[in-house]
Amino acid sequence: MNKISRTICGLCGGLFGCVSVSSAAMMSPNLPAGHTYAGIPYRSGAVGVDEREALRSMTSADNLQLIFAARDGEYLSDVDVVIANSAGHEILRAVSDGPWLFTKLPAGSYLVTAEAKSRSLRRMVHVPGSGQAQVLFSWEDAILKAPLSPVASK
Repeated sequence: MNKISRTICGLCGGLFGCVSVSSAAMMSPNLPAGHTYAGIPYRSGAVGVDEREALRSMTSADNLQLIFAARDGEYLSDVDVVIANSAGHEILRAVSDGPWLFTKLPAGSYLVTAEAKSRSLRRMVHVPGSGQAQVLFSWEDAILKAPLSPVASK
């Protein structure tokens, strides 16, 4: 092979490699964005296996994971979450983009309220100084599937 042919093959191979890398990046899942509320970091999501794996790897330093599901195991998203400290002050308010919400809080006890389809659940949670607490919020299937009562019009 002469020098010109090798140069053309090298350029084509480099171009193919760039296209392959670019296509792989476009096919990767949208990674859950990080947010803060009153200085408290949090991240939510986990819709789909790829996003769950990405979220798990991004949140290993967080010390609280909240999981939202129906009792039949169906995961829930768009869950309103409020976390209050032991003095009753709200320290985090968020809407979960998926069935998992991760945050890093100072070690201590917190009241976590999660609301799905106008139905609230509350849990007292002890957040450790190291490691990660996992808390499941599980709603009755019938409550989640029932239509909301219509508002009377005047």
